[in-house]
Amino acid sequence: MKIVIRRSEDRMTPAPPSERFIRRARYGAAVADETGIDEAMIALQVRRFYEAARFDPVLGPIFARVTDWESHLARITDFWSSVALMSGRYHGNPLERHRLLPIAGKHFARWLALWRATAVEICPAPAAARFTLLAERIAASLSRAAGVGPSGTKSFRADRDQTEAVDRVKMLAKQIHRADCVSPCKRNSL
Repeated sequence: MKIVIRRSEDRMTPAPPSERFIRRARYGAAVADETGIDEAMIALQVRRFYEAARFDPVLGPIFARVTDWESHLARITDFWSSVALMSGRYHGNPLERHRLLPIAGKHFARWLALWRATAVEICPAPAAARFTLLAERIAASLSRAAGVGPSGTKSFRADRDQTEAVDRVKMLAKQIHRADCVSPCKRNSL
């Protein structure tokens, strides 16, 4: 949390928390009340999942490149804290982190199955359901960004190239539209 000090006459006073900070705190408290998810549960879920994933025949080779597991677990715990409780602890870009990995549809499916099984094993039902829902959204978002469909064959690079091409076409269409639509009022007055 960033603390901003504002000068008030002769004394320094901390700035009040932002509306966004207050909304996040309320949301996190409501989720914790409804599901029982707290920081300790998130840390346990992440640690247990990765204990299994490291030795999983599908996911293990992907995670073999991690050299500092404690740092990785701390970063992923921060990520899940931000996702589940809106804590704002994670400051990164998961898509960029996954862009260079050789992942396909089978990896997303296995990741989800293992994450779900871990949550069901160690969490109360409302927490397991929430963790599963969030994981499904994350997997859908990452796989969509990766262009990985049911066949799991498309790469991040191919998806990025296609997205850039679509963006260029949209921009060109807007430019053409603007040129054709130089306001009828302006045309008539010329």
